[in-house]
Amino acid sequence: MGYNNGNSYNNYAIVSIIKQLGLGANIRVHFQGQTHTGKYAGLNNGVLILNRFVNVNETAYFPVNQITAIDVI
Repeated sequence: MGYNNGNSYNNYAIVSIIKQLGLGANIRVHFQGQTHTGKYAGLNNGVLILNRFVNVNETAYFPVNQITAIDVI
């Protein structure tokens, strides 16, 4: 289990990758059997924030403990 600023996460490997990302980094998030591509917008209370474009700009939120992988692209 990872630990960051008083928040505990079930996925230390994912948190260690996220902590190395700069804002605006292009990433692909593997979440519940699907992939989501966009720009990294931060981490807040155990939730990864991703800005993506799917016909319109939108913001997506992914609980870190449910992410299976992250690709930096």
